[in-house]
Amino acid sequence: MGIRPCIEEARKKQLTGSQGHFMRIAICREYWDSGVHDPEKLVDLFRAQADFNYEISMKAVLSVIKKREIPKIRCSTLRDNSPNFVNCDGCYFR
Repeated sequence: MGIRPCIEEARKKQLTGSQGHFMRIAICREYWDSGVHDPEKLVDLFRAQADFNYEISMKAVLSVIKKREIPKIRCSTLRDNSPNFVNCDGCYFR
């Protein structure tokens, strides 16, 4: 199915505050669900963030992937929890 466009666009932004934190979780889950199961590669998704810290990022990634029973984050949940980082206009996943 691939990575949703809103996730790809959010990766290009500086993910700050509680909305940014939620979006980082969503990005990690999205890539995990799409077959990226190497924690190092998941951490690499966040290297462009101004506040990037390898140890903190790895701990967060491991925490997210440990909870494998969590379903893919719905588009409506992304819009509700990270409206500053999500644009659903014209999205075919919607």
